[in-house]
Amino acid sequence: MSKHLALPLVASLALALVAPTTSAADSTVPSPTFADPLGIDNPLAPFVPGRVKLYRGRTEGQRTASVDTCLDTTRSFAWHGQQIACRVLQEQEFESGRLVESTLSYLAQDDQGNVQLFGEVAVEYVDGVPVGTEADSWLVGGPQPGDDPVIRSFDEPAVFMPATLAPGDVIVQDHDPATLETLTVKAVDVTVRVSAGKFLHAVRVTELDDGEDTGPESRWIVPGIGTVKERAKRRKRDLIATSLEVQSAGDGSP
Repeated sequence: MSKHLALPLVASLALALVAPTTSAADSTVPSPTFADPLGIDNPLAPFVPGRVKLYRGRTEGQRTASVDTCLDTTRSFAWHGQQIACRVLQEQEFESGRLVESTLSYLAQDDQGNVQLFGEVAVEYVDGVPVGTEADSWLVGGPQPGDDPVIRSFDEPAVFMPATLAPGDVIVQDHDPATLETLTVKAVDVTVRVSAGKFLHAVRVTELDDGEDTGPESRWIVPGIGTVKERAKRRKRDLIATSLEVQSAGDGSP
C-alpha cells in the first residue's frame, strides 16, 4: 500500500474507531557506527516505507486510536563529523475522533543491528489545529532552520530497539539528563492475542520512564511487526490492523 493511499484510508479508520545507551550488564558500550543507516531490518522494529499500523485503546477512560506510518522521507543529522541519514516514523494519536498529537521519530540502524533514535518531535493539536511543540521534543544537534526553536538539543542518539532481546536484559536510556528510561525484558517466545490476530514468539518487556506518572508500561513485541500490545496504569493500546505482510498464527495454532 503506498503512502498516498494509506494515509487517507487509515485516518478515516481511526476517526471511525473512536468516532547513547548503557546496559546494566555492560556500561562500556562503544559508540555506534553506521554503514547503511537507512537499511532498517531489525525484526523487532521493522521499517518498510509506506506501511501502516492501526491501534485502538483507552487513556484515562477516553477511547483512543493511533496510526503509525513509515514515511518515505528521510532526514540527515550531523553527528561526530558524519551525516547520518534517518528514516521517519509518524505516529498520530486520536481521541474521540480528533487528532490530539502527531510525533515524528527519526530512526537509523547501526552496524550492530540496533535501531537508534536521533530525535522525536511531538506536536499537540486542539480541534485539529496544531498549538505547539511538546516540551520533551528533542533532536541530535538541536533544531535546524524550519524546526521549532523550543526543541531541545542532545549530543547522542538513544536506542529505539536493540538488535536482540533476552530474558533479564536491562537497558537504561540516560541521554536525557531530565529523565531516566529503563527497559527490562521479562519473557520471550510469548503468545499474544489482539484484535489483529494471535501471534507467536512475542517478547514481553516493561518500560519505566521516570518523567511519566503512569508507572511502568508493559509491551508485547512481535518479530516482523513490532509492538502489538501495550498496558500501563490508566492506558492500554492494541494493534487492530497492519499493512505489514506478516500473518498471525490463527485460531488453530497450539
